[in-house]
Amino acid sequence: MDALEAVRPLLPAWVPFAALALWAPAAWLLAWACAGLARRVAIAPYRRLPPETPWMLRARHAYPARHATAFATVLSMSVLGALCFLAARPRPALSIVPAPALVLLVCACAYLGGTVVSSGLAGELGLASRRVRALARDDFVVSVLLVPHFLLVVGVAPSIRTPLGATDALVFAGLALVLVAIAFGAALRLLGWLRLALPAPERVRTAVRAAAQALATPEPSVDVVHWGAANAFAFPLAGRLAFTSRALDVLDDDEIRAIALHEIGHLREPLLVRVARAAMLFALLPLAGIVAVLELAGPPGALALLAALFVLVRLFRRLARKMEQRADQVALCGADHSPVYARALERIYAANLAPAVVAGRSVHPPLYDRLVAAGASPAYARPDPPSRKRLWAGVAAAIAPLVPAATLLAGLPLLLIPASVHSERASDLALALQPDAGLLLRRAMLEDALGHSDAALAFAAASTALEPDFIGPFALRATVLAREGRCEEAEQSFLQAEERNTDGAGDDWLVSAEAALETCAPRPDPARSPV
Repeated sequence: MDALEAVRPLLPAWVPFAALALWAPAAWLLAWACAGLARRVAIAPYRRLPPETPWMLRARHAYPARHATAFATVLSMSVLGALCFLAARPRPALSIVPAPALVLLVCACAYLGGTVVSSGLAGELGLASRRVRALARDDFVVSVLLVPHFLLVVGVAPSIRTPLGATDALVFAGLALVLVAIAFGAALRLLGWLRLALPAPERVRTAVRAAAQALATPEPSVDVVHWGAANAFAFPLAGRLAFTSRALDVLDDDEIRAIALHEIGHLREPLLVRVARAAMLFALLPLAGIVAVLELAGPPGALALLAALFVLVRLFRRLARKMEQRADQVALCGADHSPVYARALERIYAANLAPAVVAGRSVHPPLYDRLVAAGASPAYARPDPPSRKRLWAGVAAAIAPLVPAATLLAGLPLLLIPASVHSERASDLALALQPDAGLLLRRAMLEDALGHSDAALAFAAASTALEPDFIGPFALRATVLAREGRCEEAEQSFLQAEERNTDGAGDDWLVSAEAALETCAPRPDPARSPV
Protein backbone atom coordinates (compact mmCIF):
# COMPACT_ATOMS: atom_id res chain seq x y z
CA MET A 1 0.00 0.00 0.00
CA ASP A 2 3.00 2.36 -0.42
CA ALA A 3 1.41 3.77 -3.56
CA LEU A 4 -1.73 4.62 -1.59
CA GLU A 5 0.36 6.29 1.09
CA ALA A 6 2.02 8.41 -1.60
CA VAL A 7 -1.27 10.08 -2.60
CA ARG A 8 -2.26 11.12 0.92
CA PRO A 9 -0.22 14.37 0.79
CA LEU A 10 -1.93 15.21 -2.50
CA LEU A 11 -5.39 15.19 -0.90
CA PRO A 12 -6.96 17.75 1.48
CA ALA A 13 -6.31 17.36 5.22
CA TRP A 14 -9.94 16.45 5.91
CA VAL A 15 -9.96 13.35 3.69
CA PRO A 16 -8.63 10.93 6.40
CA PHE A 17 -11.47 12.02 8.71
CA ALA A 18 -14.31 12.07 6.17
CA ALA A 19 -15.37 8.42 6.47
CA LEU A 20 -15.59 8.63 10.25
CA ALA A 21 -17.35 12.00 10.12
CA LEU A 22 -19.98 10.62 7.74
CA TRP A 23 -20.57 7.06 8.92
CA ALA A 24 -20.56 7.52 12.70
CA PRO A 25 -23.24 10.25 13.04
CA ALA A 26 -25.25 8.77 10.16
CA ALA A 27 -25.31 5.40 11.96
CA TRP A 28 -26.49 7.01 15.20
CA LEU A 29 -29.17 9.05 13.45
CA LEU A 30 -30.48 6.19 11.30
CA ALA A 31 -30.69 3.76 14.21
CA TRP A 32 -32.38 6.39 16.37
CA ALA A 33 -34.91 7.20 13.64
CA CYS A 34 -35.67 3.57 12.78
CA ALA A 35 -36.02 2.49 16.42
CA GLY A 36 -38.15 5.55 17.10
CA LEU A 37 -40.53 4.72 14.26
CA ALA A 38 -40.74 1.09 15.40
CA ARG A 39 -41.56 2.21 18.94
CA ARG A 40 -44.16 4.75 17.81
CA VAL A 41 -46.03 2.24 15.65
CA ALA A 42 -45.86 -0.72 18.06
CA ILE A 43 -46.62 1.15 21.32
CA ALA A 44 -49.92 2.70 20.19
CA PRO A 45 -52.25 0.09 21.83
CA TYR A 46 -50.31 0.31 25.11
CA ARG A 47 -50.80 4.07 25.29
CA ARG A 48 -54.55 3.65 25.06
CA LEU A 49 -54.68 1.52 28.22
CA PRO A 50 -56.15 3.13 31.37
CA PRO A 51 -53.73 3.68 34.29
CA GLU A 52 -55.31 0.94 36.43
CA THR A 53 -54.70 -1.80 33.83
CA PRO A 54 -53.31 -5.02 35.43
CA TRP A 55 -49.70 -5.86 34.73
CA MET A 56 -50.41 -8.90 32.55
CA LEU A 57 -52.39 -6.79 30.06
CA ARG A 58 -49.77 -4.04 30.13
CA ALA A 59 -47.08 -6.66 29.45
CA ARG A 60 -49.08 -8.06 26.54
CA HIS A 61 -49.36 -4.65 24.84
CA ALA A 62 -45.78 -3.60 25.69
CA TYR A 63 -44.23 -6.71 24.15
CA PRO A 64 -44.49 -5.63 20.46
CA ALA A 65 -42.90 -2.25 21.16
CA ARG A 66 -40.02 -3.71 23.15
CA HIS A 67 -39.18 -6.34 20.56
CA ALA A 68 -39.70 -4.11 17.53
CA THR A 69 -37.41 -1.48 19.04
CA ALA A 70 -34.75 -4.08 19.86
CA PHE A 71 -35.05 -5.53 16.36
CA ALA A 72 -34.64 -2.08 14.81
CA THR A 73 -31.46 -1.52 16.81
CA VAL A 74 -29.92 -4.88 15.89
CA LEU A 75 -30.97 -4.49 12.24
CA SER A 76 -29.41 -1.02 12.04
CA MET A 77 -26.16 -2.30 13.55
CA SER A 78 -26.05 -5.25 11.16
CA VAL A 79 -26.92 -3.40 7.95
CA LEU A 80 -24.76 -0.34 8.58
CA GLY A 81 -21.85 -2.40 9.90
CA ALA A 82 -21.93 -4.66 6.82
CA LEU A 83 -22.15 -1.75 4.38
CA CYS A 84 -19.37 0.10 6.14
CA PHE A 85 -17.22 -3.04 6.01
CA LEU A 86 -17.75 -3.36 2.25
CA ALA A 87 -16.91 0.31 1.71
CA ALA A 88 -13.95 0.35 4.11
CA ARG A 89 -12.01 -2.68 2.89
CA PRO A 90 -9.70 -0.80 0.47
CA ARG A 91 -9.22 2.21 2.74
CA PRO A 92 -6.30 1.40 5.08
CA ALA A 93 -3.99 4.12 3.74
CA LEU A 94 -6.46 7.00 3.30
CA SER A 95 -8.49 6.91 6.51
CA ILE A 96 -7.24 7.86 9.95
CA VAL A 97 -9.29 4.96 11.35
CA PRO A 98 -8.44 1.39 10.27
CA ALA A 99 -11.28 -0.44 8.54
CA PRO A 100 -12.06 -2.89 11.41
CA ALA A 101 -12.10 -0.07 13.96
CA LEU A 102 -14.36 2.02 11.74
CA VAL A 103 -16.86 -0.85 11.42
CA LEU A 104 -16.88 -1.30 15.20
CA LEU A 105 -17.41 2.44 15.73
CA VAL A 106 -20.29 2.46 13.26
CA CYS A 107 -21.94 -0.51 15.02
CA ALA A 108 -21.42 1.19 18.40
CA CYS A 109 -22.99 4.44 17.17
CA ALA A 110 -25.96 2.54 15.74
CA TYR A 111 -26.35 0.69 19.02
CA LEU A 112 -26.31 3.92 21.02
CA GLY A 113 -28.84 5.53 18.70
CA GLY A 114 -31.25 2.64 19.15
CA THR A 115 -30.57 2.40 22.89
CA VAL A 116 -31.57 6.04 23.39
CA VAL A 117 -35.02 5.07 22.08
CA SER A 118 -35.05 1.92 24.23
CA SER A 119 -34.23 4.07 27.25
CA GLY A 120 -37.25 6.27 26.63
CA LEU A 121 -39.43 3.20 26.14
CA ALA A 122 -38.18 1.62 29.38
CA GLY A 123 -39.06 4.82 31.24
CA GLU A 124 -42.54 4.85 29.73
CA LEU A 125 -43.08 1.20 30.71
CA GLY A 126 -41.73 1.69 34.23
CA LEU A 127 -38.91 -0.85 33.95
CA ALA A 128 -36.00 -0.89 36.37
CA SER A 129 -33.24 -0.24 33.80
CA ARG A 130 -34.11 3.07 32.18
CA ARG A 131 -30.86 4.93 31.59
CA VAL A 132 -28.73 4.26 28.51
CA ARG A 133 -25.82 3.20 30.71
CA ALA A 134 -27.94 0.65 32.59
CA LEU A 135 -29.38 -0.74 29.36
CA ALA A 136 -25.89 -1.03 27.86
CA ARG A 137 -24.74 -2.90 30.97
CA ASP A 138 -27.70 -5.25 30.75
CA ASP A 139 -27.05 -5.95 27.07
CA PHE A 140 -23.41 -6.66 27.82
CA VAL A 141 -24.39 -9.08 30.60
CA VAL A 142 -26.81 -10.85 28.26
CA SER A 143 -24.10 -11.15 25.59
CA VAL A 144 -21.55 -12.59 28.02
CA LEU A 145 -23.88 -14.80 30.04
CA LEU A 146 -26.42 -16.14 27.55
CA VAL A 147 -25.06 -15.97 23.99
CA PRO A 148 -21.23 -15.74 24.13
CA HIS A 149 -20.83 -18.95 22.11
CA PHE A 150 -22.96 -17.64 19.24
CA LEU A 151 -21.27 -14.23 19.17
CA LEU A 152 -17.80 -15.79 19.19
CA VAL A 153 -18.60 -18.21 16.37
CA VAL A 154 -20.16 -15.51 14.20
CA GLY A 155 -17.31 -13.12 14.96
CA VAL A 156 -14.67 -15.66 13.88
CA ALA A 157 -16.48 -16.75 10.69
CA PRO A 158 -15.28 -13.91 8.36
CA SER A 159 -11.62 -14.68 9.15
CA ILE A 160 -11.77 -18.37 8.12
CA ARG A 161 -11.45 -18.43 4.35
CA THR A 162 -10.25 -20.85 1.69
CA PRO A 163 -7.72 -22.25 1.23
CA LEU A 164 -7.73 -23.51 4.78
CA GLY A 165 -4.36 -23.66 6.49
CA ALA A 166 -2.64 -24.12 9.81
CA THR A 167 -3.82 -20.73 11.07
CA ASP A 168 -7.45 -21.70 10.47
CA ALA A 169 -6.90 -24.97 12.36
CA LEU A 170 -5.48 -23.02 15.29
CA VAL A 171 -8.47 -20.67 15.25
CA PHE A 172 -10.86 -23.63 15.33
CA ALA A 173 -8.90 -25.28 18.16
CA GLY A 174 -8.80 -22.06 20.15
CA LEU A 175 -12.52 -21.52 19.63
CA ALA A 176 -13.24 -25.09 20.80
CA LEU A 177 -11.24 -24.48 23.99
CA VAL A 178 -13.17 -21.28 24.63
CA LEU A 179 -16.46 -23.15 24.19
CA VAL A 180 -15.29 -25.73 26.74
CA ALA A 181 -14.52 -22.91 29.16
CA ILE A 182 -17.98 -21.39 28.57
CA ALA A 183 -19.62 -24.75 29.25
CA PHE A 184 -17.89 -24.82 32.65
CA GLY A 185 -18.97 -21.32 33.66
CA ALA A 186 -16.23 -19.07 32.27
CA ALA A 187 -18.80 -16.41 31.36
CA LEU A 188 -19.82 -16.06 35.00
CA ARG A 189 -16.18 -15.80 36.05
CA LEU A 190 -15.60 -13.09 33.43
CA LEU A 191 -18.47 -11.07 34.86
CA GLY A 192 -16.90 -11.54 38.27
CA TRP A 193 -13.59 -10.11 37.06
CA LEU A 194 -15.50 -7.12 35.69
CA ARG A 195 -17.30 -6.66 39.04
CA LEU A 196 -20.62 -7.35 37.35
CA ALA A 197 -21.05 -10.55 39.37
CA LEU A 198 -20.33 -10.92 43.07
CA PRO A 199 -20.66 -13.72 45.65
CA ALA A 200 -24.22 -13.86 46.95
CA PRO A 201 -25.00 -12.27 50.32
CA GLU A 202 -25.84 -14.39 53.35
CA ARG A 203 -29.57 -13.96 52.79
CA VAL A 204 -29.34 -15.69 49.41
CA ARG A 205 -26.89 -18.35 50.57
CA THR A 206 -29.23 -19.24 53.42
CA ALA A 207 -32.15 -19.66 51.03
CA VAL A 208 -30.07 -21.75 48.62
CA ARG A 209 -28.77 -23.88 51.50
CA ALA A 210 -32.32 -24.57 52.64
CA ALA A 211 -33.33 -25.52 49.10
CA ALA A 212 -30.38 -27.90 48.77
CA GLN A 213 -31.23 -29.54 52.09
CA ALA A 214 -34.84 -30.00 51.01
CA LEU A 215 -33.63 -31.86 47.93
CA ALA A 216 -30.90 -33.75 49.82
CA THR A 217 -28.20 -32.42 47.49
CA PRO A 218 -24.91 -30.59 48.12
CA GLU A 219 -25.18 -26.83 48.43
CA PRO A 220 -24.08 -25.16 45.17
CA SER A 221 -22.10 -21.95 44.85
CA VAL A 222 -24.26 -18.92 44.12
CA ASP A 223 -23.51 -15.48 42.68
CA VAL A 224 -25.43 -12.26 42.13
CA VAL A 225 -25.26 -10.71 38.65
CA HIS A 226 -25.86 -6.99 38.21
CA TRP A 227 -28.73 -7.01 35.75
CA GLY A 228 -31.90 -4.95 35.68
CA ALA A 229 -34.09 -7.94 34.79
CA ALA A 230 -35.34 -10.32 37.48
CA ASN A 231 -34.03 -13.79 36.72
CA ALA A 232 -32.03 -16.77 37.97
CA PHE A 233 -29.74 -19.22 36.19
CA ALA A 234 -28.18 -22.63 36.63
CA PHE A 235 -24.85 -23.73 35.18
CA PRO A 236 -25.14 -27.54 35.27
CA LEU A 237 -21.58 -28.42 34.26
CA ALA A 238 -20.10 -25.83 36.63
CA GLY A 239 -22.50 -26.69 39.48
CA ARG A 240 -23.28 -23.01 40.13
CA LEU A 241 -26.36 -20.82 40.48
CA ALA A 242 -26.80 -17.12 39.86
CA PHE A 243 -29.53 -14.63 40.76
CA THR A 244 -29.82 -11.18 39.25
CA SER A 245 -29.74 -8.13 41.50
CA ARG A 246 -33.25 -7.23 40.35
CA ALA A 247 -34.56 -10.65 41.41
CA LEU A 248 -33.31 -10.03 44.95
CA ASP A 249 -35.16 -6.70 44.97
CA VAL A 250 -38.55 -8.22 44.11
CA LEU A 251 -38.42 -11.60 45.89
CA ASP A 252 -38.60 -12.32 49.61
CA ASP A 253 -36.54 -15.05 51.30
CA ASP A 254 -39.14 -17.79 50.82
CA GLU A 255 -39.53 -16.91 47.15
CA ILE A 256 -35.75 -16.95 46.65
CA ARG A 257 -35.72 -20.43 48.18
CA ALA A 258 -38.51 -21.55 45.84
CA ILE A 259 -36.66 -20.26 42.76
CA ALA A 260 -33.46 -21.89 44.04
CA LEU A 261 -35.31 -25.22 44.11
CA HIS A 262 -36.12 -24.80 40.42
CA GLU A 263 -32.50 -23.97 39.53
CA ILE A 264 -31.10 -26.84 41.61
CA GLY A 265 -33.48 -29.03 39.62
CA HIS A 266 -31.41 -28.09 36.56
CA LEU A 267 -28.20 -29.02 38.39
CA ARG A 268 -29.71 -32.46 39.03
CA GLU A 269 -30.57 -33.12 35.38
CA PRO A 270 -29.57 -36.55 34.00
CA LEU A 271 -26.00 -36.87 32.79
CA LEU A 272 -27.11 -37.33 29.18
CA VAL A 273 -29.02 -34.03 29.30
CA ARG A 274 -25.98 -32.19 30.65
CA VAL A 275 -23.87 -33.74 27.91
CA ALA A 276 -26.47 -32.61 25.36
CA ARG A 277 -26.28 -29.04 26.69
CA ALA A 278 -22.51 -29.05 26.26
CA ALA A 279 -22.78 -30.69 22.85
CA MET A 280 -25.05 -27.90 21.62
CA LEU A 281 -22.24 -25.42 22.19
CA PHE A 282 -19.97 -27.47 19.93
CA ALA A 283 -22.75 -27.98 17.39
CA LEU A 284 -22.34 -24.28 16.61
CA LEU A 285 -18.62 -24.71 15.85
CA PRO A 286 -19.14 -25.55 12.13
CA LEU A 287 -20.87 -22.19 11.79
CA ALA A 288 -17.43 -20.59 12.20
CA GLY A 289 -16.56 -22.04 8.79
CA ILE A 290 -19.70 -20.85 7.02
CA VAL A 291 -17.74 -18.45 4.78
CA ALA A 292 -15.30 -21.19 3.79
CA VAL A 293 -18.22 -23.54 3.09
CA LEU A 294 -19.80 -20.84 0.93
CA GLU A 295 -16.57 -20.52 -1.05
CA LEU A 296 -16.12 -24.27 -1.45
CA ALA A 297 -19.70 -25.51 -1.94
CA GLY A 298 -21.55 -22.34 -2.87
CA PRO A 299 -24.95 -21.27 -1.52
CA PRO A 300 -26.36 -24.86 -1.48
CA GLY A 301 -23.58 -26.00 0.86
CA ALA A 302 -24.02 -23.03 3.18
CA LEU A 303 -27.79 -23.50 3.25
CA ALA A 304 -27.37 -27.20 4.02
CA LEU A 305 -25.13 -26.35 6.99
CA LEU A 306 -27.62 -23.78 8.28
CA ALA A 307 -30.50 -26.22 7.83
CA ALA A 308 -28.69 -28.90 9.84
CA LEU A 309 -28.00 -26.43 12.65
CA PHE A 310 -31.63 -25.30 12.57
CA VAL A 311 -32.85 -28.88 13.03
CA LEU A 312 -30.44 -29.45 15.93
CA VAL A 313 -31.55 -26.25 17.64
CA ARG A 314 -35.21 -27.20 17.26
CA LEU A 315 -34.59 -30.62 18.77
CA PHE A 316 -32.61 -29.15 21.63
CA ARG A 317 -35.33 -26.59 22.38
CA ARG A 318 -37.79 -29.44 22.83
CA LEU A 319 -35.43 -31.10 25.29
CA ALA A 320 -34.83 -27.81 27.09
CA ARG A 321 -38.57 -27.22 27.46
CA LYS A 322 -38.99 -30.67 29.03
CA MET A 323 -36.18 -29.84 31.45
CA GLU A 324 -37.94 -26.59 32.41
CA GLN A 325 -41.11 -28.52 33.16
CA ARG A 326 -39.07 -31.04 35.13
CA ALA A 327 -37.38 -28.27 37.13
CA ASP A 328 -40.81 -26.79 37.93
CA GLN A 329 -41.87 -30.15 39.33
CA VAL A 330 -38.70 -30.35 41.41
CA ALA A 331 -39.46 -26.90 42.83
CA LEU A 332 -43.03 -27.90 43.67
CA CYS A 333 -41.94 -31.12 45.36
CA GLY A 334 -39.31 -29.36 47.44
CA ALA A 335 -41.40 -26.34 48.41
CA ASP A 336 -43.34 -26.32 51.63
CA HIS A 337 -46.17 -24.49 49.90
CA SER A 338 -46.52 -24.56 46.12
CA PRO A 339 -48.25 -21.11 46.10
CA VAL A 340 -44.90 -19.62 47.19
CA TYR A 341 -43.26 -20.83 44.01
CA ALA A 342 -46.21 -19.64 41.94
CA ARG A 343 -46.05 -16.22 43.61
CA ALA A 344 -42.31 -16.00 42.97
CA LEU A 345 -42.79 -16.77 39.27
CA GLU A 346 -45.52 -14.17 38.94
CA ARG A 347 -43.44 -11.52 40.66
CA ILE A 348 -40.53 -12.15 38.28
CA TYR A 349 -42.76 -11.88 35.23
CA ALA A 350 -44.46 -8.76 36.57
CA ALA A 351 -41.12 -7.08 37.37
CA ASN A 352 -39.88 -7.80 33.85
CA LEU A 353 -43.23 -6.89 32.29
CA ALA A 354 -43.08 -10.23 30.47
CA PRO A 355 -46.33 -11.56 28.94
CA ALA A 356 -48.08 -14.37 30.81
CA VAL A 357 -48.73 -16.08 27.47
CA VAL A 358 -46.69 -15.90 24.26
CA ALA A 359 -47.34 -17.37 20.84
CA GLY A 360 -45.33 -20.38 19.70
CA ARG A 361 -43.36 -22.85 21.79
CA SER A 362 -40.64 -21.09 23.73
CA VAL A 363 -38.20 -22.90 26.01
CA HIS A 364 -40.11 -21.82 29.10
CA PRO A 365 -43.80 -22.74 29.22
CA PRO A 366 -46.18 -19.75 29.47
CA LEU A 367 -46.49 -18.33 32.98
CA TYR A 368 -50.25 -18.95 33.03
CA ASP A 369 -49.71 -22.67 32.38
CA ARG A 370 -46.95 -22.86 34.99
CA LEU A 371 -49.24 -21.28 37.59
CA VAL A 372 -52.02 -23.76 36.78
CA ALA A 373 -49.54 -26.65 37.01
CA ALA A 374 -48.46 -25.36 40.43
CA GLY A 375 -52.05 -25.54 41.67
CA ALA A 376 -52.34 -21.75 41.87
CA SER A 377 -54.67 -20.95 38.99
CA PRO A 378 -54.77 -17.17 38.43
CA ALA A 379 -57.91 -15.20 39.21
CA TYR A 380 -57.86 -13.74 35.70
CA ALA A 381 -58.70 -15.49 32.45
CA ARG A 382 -55.92 -16.77 30.23
CA PRO A 383 -54.64 -13.71 28.34
CA ASP A 384 -54.22 -13.65 24.59
CA PRO A 385 -50.63 -13.66 23.36
CA PRO A 386 -49.12 -10.33 22.20
CA SER A 387 -50.24 -9.10 18.81
CA ARG A 388 -47.99 -10.34 16.03
CA LYS A 389 -49.54 -7.87 13.61
CA ARG A 390 -48.53 -4.96 15.81
CA LEU A 391 -45.02 -6.41 16.19
CA TRP A 392 -44.58 -6.79 12.43
CA ALA A 393 -45.99 -3.33 11.86
CA GLY A 394 -43.27 -1.95 14.11
CA VAL A 395 -40.62 -4.00 12.30
CA ALA A 396 -41.87 -2.76 8.92
CA ALA A 397 -41.75 0.82 10.18
CA ALA A 398 -38.08 0.31 11.03
CA ILE A 399 -37.16 -1.33 7.73
CA ALA A 400 -38.95 1.22 5.53
CA PRO A 401 -36.52 4.14 6.11
CA LEU A 402 -33.43 2.07 6.86
CA VAL A 403 -33.15 0.33 3.49
CA PRO A 404 -33.21 3.43 1.24
CA ALA A 405 -31.20 5.57 3.67
CA ALA A 406 -28.48 2.95 4.11
CA THR A 407 -28.41 2.34 0.34
CA LEU A 408 -27.97 6.07 -0.27
CA LEU A 409 -25.22 6.27 2.36
CA ALA A 410 -23.30 3.35 0.90
CA GLY A 411 -23.92 4.48 -2.68
CA LEU A 412 -22.79 8.08 -2.20
CA PRO A 413 -19.39 7.39 -3.85
CA LEU A 414 -21.24 6.00 -6.88
CA LEU A 415 -23.27 9.20 -7.16
CA LEU A 416 -20.06 11.20 -7.14
CA ILE A 417 -18.40 9.20 -9.93
CA PRO A 418 -19.67 11.33 -12.87
CA ALA A 419 -18.52 14.56 -11.19
CA SER A 420 -15.21 13.12 -9.95
CA VAL A 421 -13.67 13.37 -13.44
CA HIS A 422 -14.31 17.13 -13.58
CA SER A 423 -14.36 18.33 -9.96
CA GLU A 424 -11.55 18.00 -7.43
CA ARG A 425 -13.98 18.40 -4.52
CA ALA A 426 -16.23 15.62 -5.77
CA SER A 427 -13.17 13.42 -6.34
CA ASP A 428 -11.81 14.20 -2.87
CA LEU A 429 -15.07 13.19 -1.21
CA ALA A 430 -15.48 10.05 -3.32
CA LEU A 431 -11.92 8.94 -2.53
CA ALA A 432 -12.41 9.69 1.17
CA LEU A 433 -15.43 7.40 1.31
CA GLN A 434 -14.37 4.58 -1.02
CA PRO A 435 -10.97 4.82 -2.72
CA ASP A 436 -11.34 2.00 -5.21
CA ALA A 437 -9.20 1.56 -8.30
CA GLY A 438 -11.73 3.17 -10.63
CA LEU A 439 -12.03 6.36 -8.56
CA LEU A 440 -8.25 6.60 -8.27
CA LEU A 441 -7.93 6.27 -12.04
CA ARG A 442 -10.51 9.01 -12.59
CA ARG A 443 -8.55 11.26 -10.23
CA ALA A 444 -5.41 10.50 -12.22
CA MET A 445 -7.25 11.54 -15.41
CA LEU A 446 -8.42 14.74 -13.71
CA GLU A 447 -4.88 15.58 -12.56
CA ASP A 448 -3.59 14.91 -16.07
CA ALA A 449 -6.23 17.23 -17.54
CA LEU A 450 -5.16 19.94 -15.09
CA GLY A 451 -1.55 19.52 -16.16
CA HIS A 452 -0.36 17.94 -12.89
CA SER A 453 1.76 15.15 -14.34
CA ASP A 454 3.38 14.01 -11.09
CA ALA A 455 0.02 13.82 -9.32
CA ALA A 456 -1.50 11.94 -12.27
CA LEU A 457 1.31 9.37 -12.10
CA ALA A 458 0.89 8.99 -8.32
CA PHE A 459 -2.86 8.37 -8.52
CA ALA A 460 -2.39 5.95 -11.41
CA ALA A 461 0.15 4.00 -9.34
CA ALA A 462 -2.30 3.92 -6.41
CA SER A 463 -4.99 2.54 -8.72
CA THR A 464 -2.57 -0.17 -9.86
CA ALA A 465 -1.80 -1.06 -6.23
CA LEU A 466 -5.47 -1.90 -5.65
CA GLU A 467 -6.12 -3.57 -9.03
CA PRO A 468 -2.86 -4.94 -10.52
CA ASP A 469 -4.71 -6.25 -13.61
CA PHE A 470 -6.41 -2.92 -14.39
CA ILE A 471 -5.30 -1.78 -17.90
CA GLY A 472 -6.28 1.89 -17.59
CA PRO A 473 -3.65 3.02 -15.03
CA PHE A 474 -0.75 1.48 -17.01
CA ALA A 475 -1.97 3.01 -20.27
CA LEU A 476 -2.49 6.41 -18.64
CA ARG A 477 0.99 6.25 -17.11
CA ALA A 478 2.42 5.47 -20.55
CA THR A 479 0.62 8.48 -22.00
CA VAL A 480 1.76 10.89 -19.29
CA LEU A 481 5.34 9.58 -19.29
CA ALA A 482 5.53 9.84 -23.08
CA ARG A 483 4.31 13.43 -22.91
CA GLU A 484 7.00 14.13 -20.32
CA GLY A 485 9.68 12.70 -22.61
CA ARG A 486 10.36 9.68 -20.40
CA CYS A 487 10.11 7.32 -23.32
CA GLU A 488 11.68 4.18 -21.83
CA GLU A 489 9.39 4.28 -18.79
CA ALA A 490 6.44 5.01 -21.07
CA GLU A 491 7.30 2.02 -23.26
CA GLN A 492 7.52 -0.23 -20.21
CA SER A 493 4.09 0.92 -18.93
CA PHE A 494 2.63 0.41 -22.41
CA LEU A 495 3.92 -3.16 -22.53
CA GLN A 496 2.43 -3.80 -19.07
CA ALA A 497 -0.90 -2.50 -20.33
CA GLU A 498 -0.72 -4.75 -23.41
CA GLU A 499 -0.04 -7.79 -21.23
CA ARG A 500 -3.27 -7.17 -19.34
CA ASN A 501 -5.41 -6.60 -22.42
CA THR A 502 -6.46 -10.22 -22.77
CA ASP A 503 -10.05 -9.58 -23.89
CA GLY A 504 -9.66 -6.42 -25.97
CA ALA A 505 -11.59 -4.30 -23.50
CA GLY A 506 -8.70 -1.86 -23.13
CA ASP A 507 -8.14 -1.13 -26.84
CA ASP A 508 -9.13 2.54 -26.51
CA TRP A 509 -6.63 3.03 -23.70
CA LEU A 510 -3.89 1.37 -25.75
CA VAL A 511 -4.64 3.43 -28.85
CA SER A 512 -4.27 6.66 -26.86
CA ALA A 513 -1.04 5.48 -25.20
CA GLU A 514 0.42 4.27 -28.52
CA ALA A 515 -0.28 7.64 -30.14
CA ALA A 516 1.56 9.38 -27.31
CA LEU A 517 4.51 7.00 -27.66
CA GLU A 518 4.79 7.68 -31.40
CA THR A 519 5.37 11.36 -30.67
CA CYS A 520 7.59 10.79 -27.63
CA ALA A 521 10.93 12.58 -27.81
CA PRO A 522 13.40 12.31 -24.96
CA ARG A 523 14.01 15.62 -23.29
CA PRO A 524 17.62 16.72 -22.89
CA ASP A 525 19.18 16.23 -19.49
CA PRO A 526 19.84 19.69 -18.02
CA ALA A 527 22.91 18.32 -16.23
CA ARG A 528 24.55 17.56 -19.63
CA SER A 529 23.62 20.80 -21.39
CA PRO A 530 26.64 22.80 -22.70
CA VAL A 531 27.58 25.88 -20.73
